[in-house]
Amino acid sequence: MGLGLELFHIGGVGLGGHLAWQYSLLHPHKILKLILINPQGQSLDKTNGLFPFENKGSFDRFILRWKGSYQAIEKQLKKSLGNQSVITNKLVKQTQDLLICNGNRKSLEILASQPLKNRYDKIKTIQTPTLIMFGGLITQYDFGKEMPKAKFKTYEGIGALPMIEIPEMTAKDVISFLNS
Repeated sequence: MGLGLELFHIGGVGLGGHLAWQYSLLHPHKILKLILINPQGQSLDKTNGLFPFENKGSFDRFILRWKGSYQAIEKQLKKSLGNQSVITNKLVKQTQDLLICNGNRKSLEILASQPLKNRYDKIKTIQTPTLIMFGGLITQYDFGKEMPKAKFKTYEGIGALPMIEIPEMTAKDVISFLNS
């Protein structure tokens, strides 16, 4: 069941970025512009972001043992963000609510149970205009360098979630990209 959209912009952060660029590989005719924030998928071995996994096996274990605890989310946010001052009770609770709402945990369990297939070698075929945004504390700056229509933005001193640490700046950059 789909939403019935014919053309649209798609984007994602971390794992969501991985899913967005994978979708654009499968359905290039539907994507107008692609926005990736600290995307995953260049390697199946490493990741920076909210979920602490180095390979699929540990991701499976994390999802299966994770119960949406406030403390686990707070700990991962502290690892993921460069500007610790943005970590508030409200942010931790919002993140917790997002991760456990409307079947999201079940979706993550299903995703974790699927075999991972690295398609990064095909990323060079994505012809969609793409904005790739990196927090400067993330080490995989070379993600997407093979994409012919990619533009890059790096935010120094910022972690894996720049839209939380510097929301006005990242929103301005996204709006500028979408309007270009």
